Amino acid sequence: MQHFFEWFAQHGSRDRPWLILGKGPSFGLRSRFDLSGYDILSLNHAVREQPVLLAHMIDLDVVDTCGATLLRHARHVVLPWYPHVENAPGPRSLEELLSSHDLLRTLASEGRLLWYDLGIAPRRYGPGPVVQAAYFSAEAAVSLLALAGVRRVRSLGVDGGSGYSSDFEDLARRTHLANGQPGFDLQFQGIARTMQRTGLDFAPLDQPSPMVVCVPSTEATALPERVLEFTIRKHASMNARLHRIRSTHDLETMSAAALENADAGGPSERRRAIVLSSSSLVFDDLRKLWARPFDREAVEVPLGVPAHELPTPPGVSLVTATDSHRLRELSRAALDLGRSTGEPTLPRGTLSVTASLPARWSRQDQFEAGNTSLLRYSAPGLQPWISRAHPFAHVWVATLLDAVRDGFVSLETIRTEVRLGHVRPSLLEQVESGSLESLLVSWSARRRDARWTPPDGSAARPAGLGTNPLLMLRALARHARSQIRAYRRRRSAQPA
Repeated sequence: MQHFFEWFAQHGSRDRPWLILGKGPSFGLRSRFDLSGYDILSLNHAVREQPVLLAHMIDLDVVDTCGATLLRHARHVVLPWYPHVENAPGPRSLEELLSSHDLLRTLASEGRLLWYDLGIAPRRYGPGPVVQAAYFSAEAAVSLLALAGVRRVRSLGVDGGSGYSSDFEDLARRTHLANGQPGFDLQFQGIARTMQRTGLDFAPLDQPSPMVVCVPSTEATALPERVLEFTIRKHASMNARLHRIRSTHDLETMSAAALENADAGGPSERRRAIVLSSSSLVFDDLRKLWARPFDREAVEVPLGVPAHELPTPPGVSLVTATDSHRLRELSRAALDLGRSTGEPTLPRGTLSVTASLPARWSRQDQFEAGNTSLLRYSAPGLQPWISRAHPFAHVWVATLLDAVRDGFVSLETIRTEVRLGHVRPSLLEQVESGSLESLLVSWSARRRDARWTPPDGSAARPAGLGTNPLLMLRALARHARSQIRAYRRRRSAQPA
């Protein structure tokens, strides 16, 4: 047996792209693509349908089910040091299993059995790194390749929902969601975390990649745009490219990028872009919107957003067009770029707007944890970087603090934005102190805010006990709860 990362250092290539094959519906599309340019890693039973370089499995019963097919189709087989038994880490290591498992022993004797440490195993054996997975084998496979230094990974059959490809109908009753999870969407959370930590370029082979995301941009919105980008990358389970749009020239650049990825999946004549408001936070995977059918030209907005509100843009729009020119025009209308450039907007009769996206993608100044995919701070003069009075300012500030801790936003950037007058002065104090509560900043910070004028020349909404007594009480309650949690963490960390 050989440690996977030692094997990869000797035989693998970081520059060559990999393809992960799972059992989801898109597995059946593999005949449409030339796979010769990829090193292929299969998940679980997918190896029985396709010769692969690596067959990855977590559960020992999958090895037993695939049987001799592994010897024919897999050049190497890779498992965690403690393979799972009945969907939980087993008590016996691979080394212990060799004496009683003929197939594993054969693979080991031929130098074809590789292993790694899985994060959820009860014990570590090797030198690391430790591969992470919470729900499904695909998470471990993506983590495995990313930790090995692979830069580009594509997939087929690693789908959401709850279905298998027709190639695996015989397994539907025996292995389908055997771990008790409601569906395969949960695997994308782990994949998104791996992408964020490692910078891996991951995407389904049957979808255009990267996702083209457009945000209306100004000099004064640089910080909220950066925080928005952080939330996009935190949750996205495929590669995304953010285009900051300030002019029609930027739209030209965006449409050229959409043309580059158009042939990767979907009808080759279609182009697509996701348009977001820069005053938003994303709490869900944009892949859920990007992967919607390319069946018609349209500007799709969330349910509950009446079409007559356009060209005033909602928090999110999904633009699908027949060609690059139409993509520019429809995106310009969705961005409401004409309002800032003085250019005419698209004639109403040529703009097909449908309210078809899930309503959770259209939360205006309201946030419900677990039921909000996109929060847009739309009230003028009340955005958290402008005013301390927004009832969900703490949600935005918490996201900013996460971005600072992850190195995605620097303290120097915030200092610069304060110095330029783009954001309220008290924001810097909050970040330096790690405080979520905008209403609880110092008196000196409040005085600096009072002397500050927002970039658009308007006045920020006042904030304080006199003007927002209920918000102040809620802020005090959240602060008290956080202090109690911090105290308990310190107590638990002390030696007994």
